[in-house]
Amino acid sequence: MDSLTTIRKLKKMQATKADIKFCLKQLQKQDRLLQTFDEQSFCALVDHITVFSKEDIRITFRNGSEIKAYKMSEWSFLF
Repeated sequence: MDSLTTIRKLKKMQATKADIKFCLKQLQKQDRLLQTFDEQSFCALVDHITVFSKEDIRITFRNGSEIKAYKMSEWSFLF
């Protein structure tokens, strides 16, 4: 593995760490444990969701990070 690849992986890991910290801070603002969908928490974390196809749904958070939903069988009730 070359140094450029290592640097890219390290930056990606640092971005993931920052994303997790952001989410944890948002959840810590809650005065109770979330047991069901909470619209206020969802809106505090998620900027938008983009559906490219049934197999490709991307969630973009308010801090700019993005994740791709991989287990689409869990989302089958939407389609």
